[in-house]
Amino acid sequence: MQIQTTRIQQPTRAAAPAPQAATEQAPAASSDSFTFSQATGGGHYSGGKIVMRAAGGAITGLLANHFSDGSIGGVAKLGAVVNGVTGAAFGGVVGGLAGGVAAGGGGALVGAAGGAVVVGGTAAVTGAIKGALIGVVGNALGGGPIAFAGSGAILGALGL
Repeated sequence: MQIQTTRIQQPTRAAAPAPQAATEQAPAASSDSFTFSQATGGGHYSGGKIVMRAAGGAITGLLANHFSDGSIGGVAKLGAVVNGVTGAAFGGVVGGLAGGVAAGGGGALVGAAGGAVVVGGTAAVTGAIKGALIGVVGNALGGGPIAFAGSGAILGALGL
């Protein structure tokens, strides 16, 4: 969305003023300008992004209910495993590429191992926390697939 306003002085019908000496600068035309541009498509809490996060959270909640025993600890373990494996794979690939570029074949192995451990470990911890939150809210809403979908949707809409 772009909004732009410009105010330019209207020409007057008075006789043209005498030319000024070359050493003086002519006064600049008075104009006020304001430009507002929002090229990013909305912020973190724009309507479309909230809906997409809520939908993704609802799916996550349904899957968490289906693949776990429904307990808080069970959902936390599931979140840790899923996020940890995904994070380790991503960290391993990125670390391997970075290490390979920096130091060749040996660097690729070291980078892959380091990336997998660091990113995978961090993702496992955040997955466990998010899983525990889904379990807490899902069980507070009564348990079952609908409650867990609602739990995931609520947490997703909040950006968690």
